[in-house]
Amino acid sequence: MIRIAPLALLAVLSCPAQGPSSGSDAARLTDPAAVEAGVRQAFEAFVAHSNGAEWDAVLAFYSDDPDFHWVEDGAVAYPSKADLAAAVEGIYDAVEEMGLEVDDVRVLPLRDDLAWLTASWKQSFTLASGDAFSYAGATTILCERSGDGWVFLAGHNSTAKSRGG
Repeated sequence: MIRIAPLALLAVLSCPAQGPSSGSDAARLTDPAAVEAGVRQAFEAFVAHSNGAEWDAVLAFYSDDPDFHWVEDGAVAYPSKADLAAAVEGIYDAVEEMGLEVDDVRVLPLRDDLAWLTASWKQSFTLASGDAFSYAGATTILCERSGDGWVFLAGHNSTAKSRGG
């Protein structure tokens, strides 16, 4: 129950307000198809920039909001965009080639300015040393409208694990 509670709380807080006291237009979902299309387009661009090793363009997809954070395999790996940027610089200086493949991309519009995105991914690296490796997993991203586009306000990556049985 403890693991479900934070997700349930987030779901409640993320749901559009109902009734006449709904506040601003941003707190409503008026065009779910447009939200889904915009988030998908942004994520496809993110993948393309990742595969093109366009690191500045990749980093631009992560929100500058002070509440930004990124979780990996059960721990907050990057409590800020600055922490993420420092890690990306350190990793990608050694990368000769990178490939990111995504599958089963799903978008759940929450409001006109907020959506959940989930996807499966496989990422492969060839280092300047000639070494190569790959790993796979899943991501969940809270996407927020920013200007004319979408950015990642918070997210989570987990690597695939054998569950046995």
